[in-house]
Amino acid sequence: MMPTVTKNLIIINVLVFFGTIVAQRYGLDLTNYLGLHFFLASDFNPAQLITYMFMHGGFSHIFFNMFAVFMFGPILEQTWGPKRFLFYYILCGIGAGLIQEGVQY
Repeated sequence: MMPTVTKNLIIINVLVFFGTIVAQRYGLDLTNYLGLHFFLASDFNPAQLITYMFMHGGFSHIFFNMFAVFMFGPILEQTWGPKRFLFYYILCGIGAGLIQEGVQY
């Protein structure tokens, strides 16, 4: 059985992915709201440093990201525990966003 945090991260990512597709059909571009914008742009919101972690650019993008979470998440979660693993996941996501912002600057 898959550990709780790993399972929930995969579920959340997949739900947001399909939710984005459904919202686009109704004329709502969630990518514009939840995706990471350059920090000097008018569309930037600091919350995007977290929300962008659950956005994906297509099926292959989410498939391979969730495959990596499926493969490595249970090992890390069982070794570190759920709180530490979730902290690591979020910290890596925020760190990657900050690095991307820095490179774009």
